[in-house]
Amino acid sequence: MTTFLYEAARADGASVKGRLEAPSGADAAALLSQRGLYPLAVEPARASRSLFRAARTRSLATVFRSLSSLTDAGVPLQKALRVTARVVSGPTAEAVARVEARVREGATLARSLEAEELLFSAVTIGLVRAGERGIGLGPALSRAATQLEQQAETSQR
Repeated sequence: MTTFLYEAARADGASVKGRLEAPSGADAAALLSQRGLYPLAVEPARASRSLFRAARTRSLATVFRSLSSLTDAGVPLQKALRVTARVVSGPTAEAVARVEARVREGATLARSLEAEELLFSAVTIGLVRAGERGIGLGPALSRAATQLEQQAETSQR
């Protein structure tokens, strides 16, 4: 038996992480499905750190790609945040919802992201702040998404 670390979604959309013993990755995924979970990532324990980092970074890239597309299309930021919160799941969706609430209360997007410092890096926040101050929010969000996509690809290796 091999120890596998997993990330899975519950039926309500919440993300769960854990560890289980199984003969193979496919068997581990099957066990999760039998438990009513939807496997998102299943990897042997030794490879887990980079897998989860890459999965989280990909999720953040999705957030910024979505926000970029929506704001470029003329959707107001607050509505773009609400829509984007539905595109992702688990802790990322919860963080985006908190960011949306702060923006609704009058905070800038960069300030709102800073409050979620465990999720959003200083580089990402800096790109957003630059967008708010000059280069335009849409291009800044696109650059943040591209940077996160490249980071996810690198951490998967």
